[in-house]
Amino acid sequence: ENEDDEDDEDGSDRDDNDSSQHEPQRYHWTERDHVIASAKIAPIWFISNYAYNASLRYTSITSSTVLVNTGSLFTFLFALLVK
Repeated sequence: ENEDDEDDEDGSDRDDNDSSQHEPQRYHWTERDHVIASAKIAPIWFISNYAYNASLRYTSITSSTVLVNTGSLFTFLFALLVK
């Protein structure tokens, strides 16, 4: 028998070093991709931080702390709605 034609126990020919069939192909972001993503996210981030800082004028520290700590929950729920 030829050593290159090793059969596995189940009888199939398989090369253990060829894992590319099982891994998803990865996409590497270019500089342009980063700039486009930044341009989309930055205005939302700026507005949310501005709104938070402006709200400090009208809320107590306790209310502000509660809102900040539940922000990730609101983000998650929003993501579920948009999905």
